[in-house]
Amino acid sequence: MKRYPCFFVMLLAVFITGCDVAEKSKNDNLIITNVSVIDSRSGAVLENRDVIVFAGKIIEVRDSRGIATSGNGKEKIIDGTGKFLTPGLIDGHVHTGSMAGMSFAQGEEYGDLSKAYFVQQPKSYLYFGFTTVVDMNGSPDSFERFARGTLHPDLFHCGQALILEDGYPAVFVPRDVRRYVFPNQLYDNRKKDHTPGISADRNSVKKAVARVKDSGAICVKTFHEDGFSRSLWPVPSEDMLTEIRAESRQQNLKLLVHANSYESYQAMIKNGTDAMAHGLWNWDRFAAEDILPPELKYLLDKMINQGIAQFSTLQTMAGLTDLFDGNYLDRKALEMTLPPAYLDWLKSPKGSWYKESLIQDYPAGMSENDIRKRLENVLNRGQQTQKYFYERGGMVLFGSDTPSAPVATNIPGYNGYLELRRMAETGISLPDILKSATLNNARFFGLEKNLGTIEAGKTANMLLLSENPLQRIEAYNKIDLVILRGRVIDRENLAAR
Repeated sequence: MKRYPCFFVMLLAVFITGCDVAEKSKNDNLIITNVSVIDSRSGAVLENRDVIVFAGKIIEVRDSRGIATSGNGKEKIIDGTGKFLTPGLIDGHVHTGSMAGMSFAQGEEYGDLSKAYFVQQPKSYLYFGFTTVVDMNGSPDSFERFARGTLHPDLFHCGQALILEDGYPAVFVPRDVRRYVFPNQLYDNRKKDHTPGISADRNSVKKAVARVKDSGAICVKTFHEDGFSRSLWPVPSEDMLTEIRAESRQQNLKLLVHANSYESYQAMIKNGTDAMAHGLWNWDRFAAEDILPPELKYLLDKMINQGIAQFSTLQTMAGLTDLFDGNYLDRKALEMTLPPAYLDWLKSPKGSWYKESLIQDYPAGMSENDIRKRLENVLNRGQQTQKYFYERGGMVLFGSDTPSAPVATNIPGYNGYLELRRMAETGISLPDILKSATLNNARFFGLEKNLGTIEAGKTANMLLLSENPLQRIEAYNKIDLVILRGRVIDRENLAAR
């Protein structure tokens, strides 16, 4: 028989010999009574349950017996009648060091706005129910800043990504400073003119992966991006990709690859990875097709057979289309997730800089409406490939890629909620969406021991909802309480306003 801490005696009025109740009663504990618990494994609704929490852990989930207390006032009791309890959500693809709508240079120029953004950022994830996030490419400073506040999701990370010298995204930073911005650049032995400070020894795959491991990471991220189907930048060789895969396995780190095109998916399926960090929305030579062609279906089938997972990240493209929605910045959700002064800056002429730079990438004279239609077509392709992948049993992981770039329409927390809605629109069932954002992510990242379900022994990261998320996707915006490591937080206390 499993032995529980002695507070359990105090809590449920069960007498077990030998317990030091006085010592255990110093800890606050929580009882959620008569609540409908959502089982993220099966998608079942377990009605009339009591959930017992102590010291940040779930101790028991049982048939409801009403409210039982020790009488000493140490318990917090929540009546869950008519409510739904889910595991806290896990966003498996975020970037905590970047700002939505503001470049790094602008962040330095508008220091007070930048500071306010980063203070609110963790609370905005919690506001939309994300009690755990995984940063796929960040610095120790950004990780520390995110975790500095008293209210923040559990943060895991992939360290600083492995980036091919002169490849994406290093190409956006002046060559002479790249070694400081991207310490894990990889020496490309095909080149003669090397990036300053890059050496075959220090910038080997082996040493780069070791640095990621030493940073406390649970995963490795690298890139296979040639210019968004335009062949602008070099990509890793097959030998390098094979070595990255081998070293990641050696260090017991999941390998995730930025890949979103037919060519990049081909390369990574051939050389091996654990997951694609993005959906397949750039169809390359098949870009003129309206319907998913057999060649892409064949590629996705191979991916499924090899057990390669796919992060959703549909909002990466949807966020770009939202730049052309003149009412986006007036949405109520942004008042809840962005500091007022920061939101005002985004609404100012200076705040539209990214949209203007995006327009410059298209032929001169193309209307904004036509640009939006092009972006919507790319999004449609991504939805087709994800639907095909999902319907044939592929492992879909939840990730919002927030922010995918300094895009004003990639707001922390809210972007994840929009991703949930986009997945539902794509045809993924509501139970599987919940599973994707909880248990699937927990299993993939090796966090299942503590996260992903509501059961004894798990960390008490949970959401109390007023609607059933297995019936309406909008239920994820009907959060009453966020429970973070056993701490009960009223959602309104997480709002920016």
